[in-house]
Amino acid sequence: MATTETRAHIDWLPHIDFVLEHPVEKVWPHIVDWDKWMPDKVCEHVSGPTDAAGEVKSVATLHDGEVVSTIYAEIVRFEPERRIAYRLLPLRETTGLAGIDEARGHMIFNVYPLPANRTLLAYETVAEMESATLGQDEFTSEFAEAEVVGNTHWLDDYVPELKRLLAEGS
Repeated sequence: MATTETRAHIDWLPHIDFVLEHPVEKVWPHIVDWDKWMPDKVCEHVSGPTDAAGEVKSVATLHDGEVVSTIYAEIVRFEPERRIAYRLLPLRETTGLAGIDEARGHMIFNVYPLPANRTLLAYETVAEMESATLGQDEFTSEFAEAEVVGNTHWLDDYVPELKRLLAEGS
């Protein structure tokens, strides 16, 4: 068990990229409303301008239809048909993220046009997290496992749902 003086630390750096058989202008609206193809996420406007730098959103994660965690993020870059970058805001008391006391960093979506009206989508989180309640080995192990599970979740759930929405033209 870690003491308050000794904090476990991890750099959370998941990254995924994949090619979509649609042009950037068709993909971009889905990047702006990314929770529409991530059925276990719900993003809600909290403050600031909508879909622009300065907007603060709550990002809830669901499990069996129930909210299990909530983080807050602010759009710091909104470059249409190119990039959306969110800064993670300080955690609130009721995040639901067991063992994480502090998190800072960014979640970034980049889209790149490819030949033949295709798009490369790259997503990454670049974050630093700390825990005063978990030991370093446990904290490191939890997030190493979460990164593997997360990549599988993207490929098995998020990517097919995004492709389905694009194919439907919605």
